[in-house]
Amino acid sequence: MRNCYKCLKNDWSFEKIEDIIRATCNQCGYEVEFEAKKKKKQKKTGDKCKKCGGVLFYKKCADRPFKKNQTYFYTGLYKCRECGTTYLTDKFKQTVK
Repeated sequence: MRNCYKCLKNDWSFEKIEDIIRATCNQCGYEVEFEAKKKKKQKKTGDKCKKCGGVLFYKKCADRPFKKNQTYFYTGLYKCRECGTTYLTDKFKQTVK
């Protein structure tokens, strides 16, 4: 969140009411309301590709050595049979320990 328009501090408290989020500045009490972001639907095998409408299938990622500053990697992905577009999802995301 950005700094408060009145006191220019970045000290907010948040409250969610249905699909609306109310942010209140802890310094001066200024309030801002905005809509909550909608979560994206996770892909799965058999879903349609958003690019061409083809069918997605699961593909295991190749085992490779980690890079120097790598913090995560993917164990698998979904790929379109028609156009070859790949979809990486959090379902297959692993953090490097």
